[in-house]
Amino acid sequence: MIDTASFLSSKDIADYWRRIGFVCTPLQSAYIVWQNHTKTLQEKHEAWREIVGTMPDCPVAIGHRKTNMGISDALAESLHAFLRAFIKCNS
Repeated sequence: MIDTASFLSSKDIADYWRRIGFVCTPLQSAYIVWQNHTKTLQEKHEAWREIVGTMPDCPVAIGHRKTNMGISDALAESLHAFLRAFIKCNS
């Protein structure tokens, strides 16, 4: 499973998460990877592939949030499909 803490900008918070065994949801993990400013795009792609391969699927957005994001139903309903499409568009 992905070490989401390694994508945090704070070493102290990352160490704390590891110490208490904190585990993010798949959507939280994907967002934290996206927000990181020090990892390469390739490292982010690898992390997202690991999320797809090891974490359960979940919706990206529903209701008003989905409408505001302007994404298709298929992508809004599946984090895995969303991440695969994002990786494909940014490769």
